[in-house]
Amino acid sequence: MQLPSDVPQSAAEWEFFAGSDPDVLGFHARIRLWQASERLAEATKRQLALEGPPQGPDSKLQAALVEFRQDLKERIVARTLGFVQRASRVGYRRDVEGEDWPILDELLAGGRDDCDGWELLTFSVLREQGFVRGEIYRAILRSRRGSDAQVFDYHMVTFWFSAVRPGDPWVLDPTGFLARKPTRLSKLRDWEPVRIFDESDQFSVMPRTPSSAQGAAKGSEERASR
Repeated sequence: MQLPSDVPQSAAEWEFFAGSDPDVLGFHARIRLWQASERLAEATKRQLALEGPPQGPDSKLQAALVEFRQDLKERIVARTLGFVQRASRVGYRRDVEGEDWPILDELLAGGRDDCDGWELLTFSVLREQGFVRGEIYRAILRSRRGSDAQVFDYHMVTFWFSAVRPGDPWVLDPTGFLARKPTRLSKLRDWEPVRIFDESDQFSVMPRTPSSAQGAAKGSEERASR
């Protein structure tokens, strides 16, 4: 299936953090509900963690550490995705009465859900393994169904904005429907991102313009500093 010519064909042409205004697709309220439910569930079991002051390694050690961390994260992503996809093959269940996005405790208790539940498991495990805010997001993709330009299929995946090529995030598909392995967004030609979010924030994804491209680097630095 080919997207219309006005749809960007490269991930570098997407502005992923285009603002948090309510979207016309109807996801805004549903995302806010999930965020509130997840925060409420986590509030009862959150503990404070104390961190010591950062140390200042020399440049060679720092470079080696950066490379090691990247390799370690890639291994964590691959193993997490493999585990979730195996579990989803057993526990995949399409929502019968509309879309019902679970919180993690509900998914673990029931053991069955569709792509949004299994994506949440991917997102949650990576968060537990140290993937920080601004690095991973829950993401909604869509694709036009056949030749009908007004009918869309939607799919939930995790975006990983790694230090290498952050403008082209890794797509982590919890069911393997689009890809079995971590795949760059630019490789998924038939699907376009429409919304990304985490526990606190949500953003529309818009085609990138020259003005939005100028602010991309600044926005990335702000998110990483949170």
